[in-house]
Amino acid sequence: MEKRFLEVFPELQIGDSVKKLFEKVAVTKVAVTSSRELLRVYIISETWIHKKYIRMAEKAIKDQCFSDTEIDVKIIEKFHLSGQYTAENFFPDYRDSVLLELRDYSIFEYNLLRQAEYEFTAPDEMILTIEESVVLEGKAEELIRILEKIFCERCGLHLKITLKQKVAQMSKARKNSDLLIEQEVAAIAERLRKNREAGVGEEADKEELMIDTAAKPEKKEAKTADRKIEETKKAAEVKKPEHALKLFIRFALAKGLVTYGLELLMAVFRIVQGLVTTIMNSAGFGGASQTVLPSEIISAVESCGFFESIPLWAVTLIGG
Repeated sequence: MEKRFLEVFPELQIGDSVKKLFEKVAVTKVAVTSSRELLRVYIISETWIHKKYIRMAEKAIKDQCFSDTEIDVKIIEKFHLSGQYTAENFFPDYRDSVLLELRDYSIFEYNLLRQAEYEFTAPDEMILTIEESVVLEGKAEELIRILEKIFCERCGLHLKITLKQKVAQMSKARKNSDLLIEQEVAAIAERLRKNREAGVGEEADKEELMIDTAAKPEKKEAKTADRKIEETKKAAEVKKPEHALKLFIRFALAKGLVTYGLELLMAVFRIVQGLVTTIMNSAGFGGASQTVLPSEIISAVESCGFFESIPLWAVTLIGG
Protein backbone atom coordinates (compact mmCIF):
# COMPACT_ATOMS: atom_id res chain seq x y z
CA MET A 1 0.00 0.00 0.00
CA GLU A 2 1.38 3.34 -1.05
CA LYS A 3 1.54 6.33 1.27
CA ARG A 4 2.61 9.90 0.79
CA PHE A 5 6.17 10.60 1.74
CA LEU A 6 5.16 13.31 4.22
CA GLU A 7 2.67 10.90 5.82
CA VAL A 8 5.36 8.31 6.42
CA PHE A 9 7.67 10.97 7.88
CA PRO A 10 5.20 13.57 9.22
CA GLU A 11 7.61 15.28 11.64
CA LEU A 12 10.46 15.58 9.16
CA GLN A 13 11.90 19.09 9.16
CA ILE A 14 13.18 19.99 5.68
CA GLY A 15 13.32 23.17 3.64
CA ASP A 16 10.17 24.42 1.94
CA SER A 17 11.66 23.96 -1.52
CA VAL A 18 12.57 20.35 -0.77
CA LYS A 19 9.24 19.66 0.96
CA LYS A 20 7.39 20.92 -2.11
CA LEU A 21 9.23 18.40 -4.29
CA PHE A 22 8.19 15.54 -1.98
CA GLU A 23 4.53 16.55 -1.56
CA LYS A 24 3.31 14.22 -4.33
CA VAL A 25 5.98 11.55 -3.79
CA ALA A 26 4.63 8.14 -2.79
CA VAL A 27 6.46 5.62 -0.61
CA THR A 28 5.95 2.07 -1.88
CA LYS A 29 8.20 0.19 0.52
CA VAL A 30 10.43 0.63 3.57
CA ALA A 31 12.92 -2.11 4.34
CA VAL A 32 15.75 -2.66 6.80
CA THR A 33 18.68 -5.00 6.24
CA SER A 34 19.16 -8.00 8.54
CA SER A 35 22.16 -6.31 10.16
CA ARG A 36 20.03 -3.19 10.82
CA GLU A 37 22.72 -0.98 9.31
CA LEU A 38 20.76 0.30 6.30
CA LEU A 39 17.22 1.57 5.83
CA ARG A 40 15.89 1.60 2.25
CA VAL A 41 12.99 3.86 1.31
CA TYR A 42 11.44 3.14 -2.10
CA ILE A 43 9.61 6.10 -3.65
CA ILE A 44 7.74 6.94 -6.85
CA SER A 45 7.46 10.46 -8.24
CA GLU A 46 5.56 11.86 -11.21
CA THR A 47 8.34 14.44 -11.71
CA TRP A 48 12.07 13.93 -11.64
CA ILE A 49 14.01 15.03 -8.56
CA HIS A 50 17.67 16.06 -8.55
CA LYS A 51 19.96 13.77 -6.59
CA LYS A 52 21.08 16.58 -4.27
CA TYR A 53 17.50 16.90 -2.94
CA ILE A 54 17.35 13.13 -2.47
CA ARG A 55 20.58 13.40 -0.42
CA MET A 56 19.02 16.18 1.69
CA ALA A 57 16.00 14.02 2.47
CA GLU A 58 18.22 11.05 3.37
CA LYS A 59 20.27 13.14 5.77
CA ALA A 60 17.17 14.65 7.37
CA ILE A 61 15.63 11.20 7.99
CA LYS A 62 18.88 9.88 9.47
CA ASP A 63 19.51 12.89 11.73
CA GLN A 64 15.94 13.41 12.93
CA CYS A 65 14.43 9.92 13.01
CA PHE A 66 17.44 7.72 13.76
CA SER A 67 19.80 10.00 15.65
CA ASP A 68 20.26 7.46 18.47
CA THR A 69 21.12 4.49 16.25
CA GLU A 70 23.92 3.74 13.84
CA ILE A 71 21.92 3.30 10.65
CA ASP A 72 22.25 4.71 7.14
CA VAL A 73 19.27 5.82 5.06
CA LYS A 74 19.07 5.34 1.30
CA ILE A 75 16.19 6.55 -0.84
CA ILE A 76 15.67 4.54 -4.04
CA GLU A 77 13.72 6.71 -6.42
CA LYS A 78 11.68 5.87 -9.49
CA PHE A 79 10.12 8.40 -11.87
CA HIS A 80 6.92 8.14 -13.91
CA LEU A 81 7.68 10.80 -16.51
CA SER A 82 5.22 12.10 -19.09
CA GLY A 83 5.42 11.21 -22.75
CA GLN A 84 7.11 14.48 -23.62
CA TYR A 85 10.36 13.19 -22.16
CA THR A 86 12.86 11.24 -24.24
CA ALA A 87 16.43 10.30 -23.46
CA GLU A 88 17.59 12.99 -25.89
CA ASN A 89 15.84 15.93 -24.23
CA PHE A 90 16.07 14.58 -20.66
CA PHE A 91 19.79 13.73 -20.57
CA PRO A 92 21.09 17.37 -20.58
CA ASP A 93 18.79 18.27 -17.64
CA TYR A 94 19.52 15.14 -15.60
CA ARG A 95 23.27 14.96 -16.37
CA ASP A 96 24.33 16.98 -13.29
CA SER A 97 22.29 14.71 -11.04
CA VAL A 98 23.92 11.65 -12.57
CA LEU A 99 27.38 13.20 -12.08
CA LEU A 100 26.65 13.80 -8.40
CA GLU A 101 25.60 10.18 -8.03
CA LEU A 102 28.66 8.91 -9.88
CA ARG A 103 31.01 10.99 -7.73
CA ASP A 104 29.81 9.10 -4.67
CA TYR A 105 30.00 5.78 -6.49
CA SER A 106 33.39 5.96 -8.25
CA ILE A 107 35.69 8.83 -9.18
CA PHE A 108 36.73 7.02 -12.38
CA GLU A 109 33.22 6.81 -13.85
CA TYR A 110 32.57 10.36 -12.66
CA ASN A 111 35.57 11.76 -14.57
CA LEU A 112 34.71 9.69 -17.63
CA LEU A 113 31.22 11.17 -17.92
CA ARG A 114 32.37 14.68 -16.96
CA GLN A 115 34.96 14.76 -19.77
CA ALA A 116 33.02 12.69 -22.29
CA GLU A 117 31.30 14.03 -25.39
CA TYR A 118 27.84 12.77 -26.28
CA GLU A 119 25.69 12.93 -29.39
CA PHE A 120 22.18 11.61 -30.00
CA THR A 121 21.59 10.01 -33.38
CA ALA A 122 17.99 9.23 -32.40
CA PRO A 123 15.75 10.12 -29.44
CA ASP A 124 16.81 6.93 -27.67
CA GLU A 125 20.27 6.33 -29.18
CA MET A 126 23.41 8.07 -27.95
CA ILE A 127 27.08 7.95 -28.96
CA LEU A 128 29.39 8.47 -25.98
CA THR A 129 32.92 9.55 -26.96
CA ILE A 130 35.72 9.24 -24.41
CA GLU A 131 39.50 9.49 -24.58
CA GLU A 132 41.62 6.35 -24.62
CA SER A 133 43.37 5.69 -21.31
CA VAL A 134 45.14 2.70 -19.81
CA VAL A 135 44.11 3.75 -16.30
CA LEU A 136 40.40 3.89 -17.23
CA GLU A 137 40.40 0.65 -19.22
CA GLY A 138 37.24 -1.30 -18.47
CA LYS A 139 35.55 1.63 -16.71
CA ALA A 140 33.71 2.79 -19.83
CA GLU A 141 31.61 -0.40 -19.96
CA GLU A 142 30.68 0.07 -16.31
CA LEU A 143 29.67 3.67 -17.02
CA ILE A 144 27.42 2.58 -19.89
CA ARG A 145 25.79 -0.06 -17.67
CA ILE A 146 25.07 2.53 -14.97
CA LEU A 147 23.65 5.09 -17.41
CA GLU A 148 21.36 2.59 -19.10
CA LYS A 149 20.14 1.35 -15.71
CA ILE A 150 19.40 4.90 -14.51
CA PHE A 151 17.52 6.02 -17.61
CA CYS A 152 15.74 2.75 -18.35
CA GLU A 153 14.86 1.39 -14.88
CA ARG A 154 14.62 4.58 -12.84
CA CYS A 155 13.25 7.01 -15.41
CA GLY A 156 11.30 4.55 -17.58
CA LEU A 157 12.96 5.76 -20.80
CA HIS A 158 14.62 3.87 -23.61
CA LEU A 159 18.33 4.49 -24.11
CA LYS A 160 20.95 2.63 -26.10
CA ILE A 161 24.54 3.85 -25.75
CA THR A 162 27.32 3.23 -28.26
CA LEU A 163 30.87 3.72 -27.04
CA LYS A 164 33.40 5.56 -29.17
CA GLN A 165 37.01 6.17 -28.15
CA LYS A 166 39.37 8.84 -29.41
CA VAL A 167 43.09 9.38 -29.01
CA ALA A 168 43.89 11.41 -25.93
CA GLN A 169 45.16 14.91 -26.64
CA MET A 170 48.06 16.35 -24.71
CA SER A 171 47.54 19.56 -22.82
CA LYS A 172 49.07 22.78 -24.12
CA ALA A 173 51.59 22.91 -21.25
CA ARG A 174 52.68 19.33 -21.92
CA LYS A 175 53.08 20.06 -25.62
CA ASN A 176 55.18 23.17 -24.94
CA SER A 177 57.35 21.27 -22.46
CA ASP A 178 58.02 18.44 -24.91
CA LEU A 179 58.74 20.95 -27.69
CA LEU A 180 61.31 22.78 -25.56
CA ILE A 181 63.05 19.53 -24.72
CA GLU A 182 63.20 18.50 -28.37
CA GLN A 183 64.60 21.89 -29.37
CA GLU A 184 67.24 21.74 -26.64
CA VAL A 185 68.33 18.24 -27.65
CA ALA A 186 68.51 19.29 -31.32
CA ALA A 187 70.60 22.37 -30.46
CA ILE A 188 73.04 20.31 -28.39
CA ALA A 189 73.38 17.74 -31.16
CA GLU A 190 74.01 20.49 -33.73
CA ARG A 191 76.71 22.12 -31.60
CA LEU A 192 78.34 18.75 -31.09
CA ARG A 193 78.38 18.10 -34.84
CA LYS A 194 79.90 21.51 -35.61
CA ASN A 195 82.57 21.10 -32.94
CA ARG A 196 83.57 17.74 -34.32
CA GLU A 197 83.76 19.06 -37.89
CA ALA A 198 85.86 22.05 -36.80
CA GLY A 199 88.21 19.76 -34.90
CA VAL A 200 88.81 17.53 -37.94
CA GLY A 201 89.71 20.53 -40.22
CA GLU A 202 92.29 21.88 -37.79
CA GLU A 203 93.93 18.52 -37.26
CA ALA A 204 94.82 18.20 -40.98
CA ASP A 205 97.37 21.08 -40.80
CA LYS A 206 98.90 20.25 -37.40
CA GLU A 207 101.55 17.84 -36.27
CA GLU A 208 100.71 14.61 -34.51
CA LEU A 209 101.52 16.05 -31.09
CA MET A 210 99.24 19.03 -31.66
CA ILE A 211 96.49 16.70 -32.88
CA ASP A 212 96.62 14.71 -29.65
CA THR A 213 96.61 17.91 -27.58
CA ALA A 214 93.58 19.34 -29.43
CA ALA A 215 91.72 16.05 -29.24
CA LYS A 216 91.53 16.11 -25.43
CA PRO A 217 89.36 19.29 -25.16
CA GLU A 218 87.25 18.01 -28.04
CA LYS A 219 86.61 14.70 -26.32
CA LYS A 220 85.84 16.49 -23.09
CA GLU A 221 83.34 18.78 -24.82
CA ALA A 222 81.79 15.81 -26.61
CA LYS A 223 81.37 13.98 -23.32
CA THR A 224 79.80 17.10 -21.80
CA ALA A 225 77.35 17.38 -24.67
CA ASP A 226 76.48 13.70 -24.46
CA ARG A 227 75.94 14.05 -20.74
CA LYS A 228 73.61 17.02 -21.29
CA ILE A 229 71.62 14.99 -23.81
CA GLU A 230 71.29 12.11 -21.37
CA GLU A 231 70.24 14.46 -18.58
CA THR A 232 67.64 16.05 -20.83
CA LYS A 233 66.27 12.65 -21.80
CA LYS A 234 66.12 11.60 -18.15
CA ALA A 235 64.26 14.81 -17.28
CA ALA A 236 61.73 14.01 -19.99
CA GLU A 237 61.33 10.44 -18.73
CA VAL A 238 60.71 11.62 -15.16
CA LYS A 239 57.56 13.38 -16.41
CA LYS A 240 56.06 10.01 -17.36
CA PRO A 241 53.70 8.60 -14.68
CA GLU A 242 55.44 5.21 -14.48
CA HIS A 243 58.87 6.78 -13.82
CA ALA A 244 57.39 9.18 -11.27
CA LEU A 245 55.81 6.19 -9.51
CA LYS A 246 59.18 4.38 -9.42
CA LEU A 247 60.87 7.42 -7.90
CA PHE A 248 58.14 7.72 -5.29
CA ILE A 249 58.50 4.03 -4.34
CA ARG A 250 62.28 4.44 -4.00
CA PHE A 251 61.78 7.50 -1.81
CA ALA A 252 59.27 5.65 0.39
CA LEU A 253 61.65 2.69 0.81
CA ALA A 254 64.56 4.99 1.69
CA LYS A 255 62.38 6.92 4.14
CA GLY A 256 61.27 3.69 5.83
CA LEU A 257 64.84 2.40 6.00
CA VAL A 258 66.09 5.59 7.65
CA THR A 259 63.16 5.83 10.07
CA TYR A 260 62.86 2.22 11.18
CA GLY A 261 66.44 1.10 10.53
CA LEU A 262 67.79 3.31 13.30
CA GLU A 263 65.20 1.98 15.75
CA LEU A 264 66.11 -1.60 14.82
CA LEU A 265 69.81 -0.85 15.30
CA MET A 266 69.17 0.68 18.73
CA ALA A 267 67.12 -2.36 19.73
CA VAL A 268 70.03 -4.65 18.74
CA PHE A 269 72.41 -2.53 20.82
CA ARG A 270 70.10 -2.79 23.85
CA ILE A 271 69.92 -6.58 23.50
CA VAL A 272 73.71 -6.91 23.24
CA GLN A 273 74.18 -4.58 26.22
CA GLY A 274 71.79 -6.68 28.29
CA LEU A 275 73.65 -9.89 27.41
CA VAL A 276 77.02 -8.36 28.34
CA THR A 277 75.63 -7.06 31.67
CA THR A 278 74.21 -10.49 32.51
CA ILE A 279 77.52 -12.19 31.75
CA MET A 280 79.49 -9.66 33.83
CA ASN A 281 77.17 -10.08 36.80
CA SER A 282 77.39 -13.86 36.58
CA ALA A 283 81.21 -13.70 36.56
CA GLY A 284 81.28 -11.40 39.58
CA PHE A 285 82.37 -8.29 37.75
CA GLY A 286 79.00 -6.62 37.77
CA GLY A 287 79.53 -4.26 40.72
CA ALA A 288 81.92 -3.37 43.53
CA SER A 289 81.66 -5.65 46.64
CA GLN A 290 82.49 -4.52 50.16
CA THR A 291 85.80 -5.85 51.61
CA VAL A 292 85.63 -6.98 55.31
CA LEU A 293 88.67 -7.84 57.49
CA PRO A 294 88.56 -10.99 59.59
CA SER A 295 87.51 -10.43 63.21
CA GLU A 296 90.84 -11.88 64.55
CA ILE A 297 92.85 -9.16 62.80
CA ILE A 298 90.51 -6.45 64.08
CA SER A 299 90.82 -7.74 67.67
CA ALA A 300 94.63 -7.96 67.44
CA VAL A 301 94.94 -4.40 66.13
CA GLU A 302 92.67 -2.99 68.81
CA SER A 303 94.60 -4.78 71.63
CA CYS A 304 97.98 -3.32 70.59
CA GLY A 305 99.66 -0.86 72.97
CA PHE A 306 101.21 2.47 72.10
CA PHE A 307 104.69 1.21 71.30
CA GLU A 308 103.39 -1.93 69.61
CA SER A 309 101.23 0.17 67.32
CA ILE A 310 104.16 2.29 66.03
CA PRO A 311 105.20 -0.34 63.39
CA LEU A 312 101.59 -0.54 62.30
CA TRP A 313 101.51 3.20 61.80
CA ALA A 314 104.71 3.04 59.79
CA VAL A 315 103.33 0.27 57.57
CA THR A 316 100.13 2.26 57.09
CA LEU A 317 102.02 5.43 56.13
CA ILE A 318 104.30 3.53 53.73
CA GLY A 319 101.32 1.74 52.16
CA GLY A 320 99.39 5.01 51.80
